[in-house]
Amino acid sequence: MKILKADFGQWHILYSPDDGARIASLSYSGKDLLTSEPAIFIQPGSFSGEYETRPVYGYDDCFPTVDPCIYPGGERLCRDHGELCWQPWHTEINGSVWSVPLIAFIRLLTLRELLTFEGERLAWRFEVSSVSSERSVFLHVMHALLPLNDIAGLEILKCRTIYDEITSEETGLKSSAELGEYLLLFIRVLSECFF
Repeated sequence: MKILKADFGQWHILYSPDDGARIASLSYSGKDLLTSEPAIFIQPGSFSGEYETRPVYGYDDCFPTVDPCIYPGGERLCRDHGELCWQPWHTEINGSVWSVPLIAFIRLLTLRELLTFEGERLAWRFEVSSVSSERSVFLHVMHALLPLNDIAGLEILKCRTIYDEITSEETGLKSSAELGEYLLLFIRVLSECFF
């Protein structure tokens, strides 16, 4: 699989357009912010979804769905982790911007992704457009895999409610600061269990 490299000052990015534009490495000043490809890939012993039949690392996008399902209003089956990570992307570099101009899904929705590197700041932006006259339904998840042992803190933007998608209930947490503390504790427990 072809791996391309782009440099933006202290930022360095390795990516594979043929693999859904998976970002294999996103580093700043020599420090990779993502997990790296495992030296040896062994598929999970039990089936954990189609996505897990390949090495899971780095960053990719889940769009227009996450779980395998029938796309609303149609008969099209969406794959595990959406459609985009399974198809080749066209990427462009223009000055300090790395972008994916347009990725189409069933000729109804398009996703445009832009990463703008400015000094030590990275702005990640997504634009979704619909060419349908009917209501468009989609879910987009930034699927970033981070090295848990290296996370020292979390800052989460203010929010009105904190909802647990798995239990389909509000969490009872009262603030984004509380959520940050909760997630940081969860990350530390995971790190101790698996690393």
